[in-house]
Amino acid sequence: MPHGPQPAPGDPAPPDGETSEQQLLTAVVELAVRAVPGARWASTCVGDPAQPDASAADSAQAQAADGAQWRADEGVSADAHRTGTAVATADITADPRWPRLAALASGGEVRGAVALPLRTGERVVGVLTVYSDSAGGIDLEADPTRLQVVGDAASVVVSARRQMADLRSTAENLQVAMRSRATIEQAKGVVAARIGCTTELAFESLSAVSQDRNVKLRELAALVASDPAGHELDDLLRSALAKVVARRGRAQAAG
Repeated sequence: MPHGPQPAPGDPAPPDGETSEQQLLTAVVELAVRAVPGARWASTCVGDPAQPDASAADSAQAQAADGAQWRADEGVSADAHRTGTAVATADITADPRWPRLAALASGGEVRGAVALPLRTGERVVGVLTVYSDSAGGIDLEADPTRLQVVGDAASVVVSARRQMADLRSTAENLQVAMRSRATIEQAKGVVAARIGCTTELAFESLSAVSQDRNVKLRELAALVASDPAGHELDDLLRSALAKVVARRGRAQAAG
């Protein structure tokens, strides 16, 4: 994992009064440290630990252990994400499964670690990793129910936040689509009046110009609608109209 509890690049700020994903992830790691016996530090990520969409760590020690796993490209977090099962080690500096990690982590304070996969249904969407400062400090077998509850609770939090983000994105896309439709309808009327055709032919002419000039239809429509009295595009639109009418004529003749 990358160092530090940084939000995913490009993530929008949450609406006023709404908890951000970063705040939720931070709350998850704080909960894990309190709930898991032997845990001293914790981190979590959404997505693949090698390239997370978002991550949080509660301490420099957790950040260092995450960074060592990221640089080594191996460890408890990566294995938990890949297998979808809890993965534990008594000592990350001496585990033969991950020799590169052992070498990189040898100078740090972290020893024991347990990584729990976070799920949405059957899909693994992230990882929660808890660390101890002593070898064998976290025993995966000693209290599996508690660890499962912690993992399930973290999964619910991350999943709910992701679902809300998806719903907000869908709503925003619908709003853009509705605005685009209204702009295109307005542009159809403007073009029909300018070049003397039906609104249906005006739409086909706009579409033809959009394709020929590799310009998005909604952007072309916005340009036309923003200046109803302008005539800069009239020749281009008339040429497109002529092609549309000719194409229709050929289609009727062939039919």
